[in-house]
Amino acid sequence: MYLCEITLYLPSKYDLDNKYNENKLIMLKKVYYFYRDGFRSMKVGRTLWLIIIIKLFIMFAILKVFFFPSQLGGMTPEEKANTVRENLININK
Repeated sequence: MYLCEITLYLPSKYDLDNKYNENKLIMLKKVYYFYRDGFRSMKVGRTLWLIIIIKLFIMFAILKVFFFPSQLGGMTPEEKANTVRENLININK
């Protein structure tokens, strides 16, 4: 005679995947809220981030135009492929 019955619940693959996805979403929300609250409470940090963004814009948008001109511009796809192929072969020589 048993006083209580014990049932064993084995989760299915769907349950495990669903739980994993829930935990993943919860973690992403926590990370988002952490950064959102941190950026809201910054005083000096906003100025520093603005300076960083301006410097990145200058480096990638403006300097690229002046120092890295397009050497493949105006070529057909076959000419581009031949030029790249020849440059790759000639690097080792």
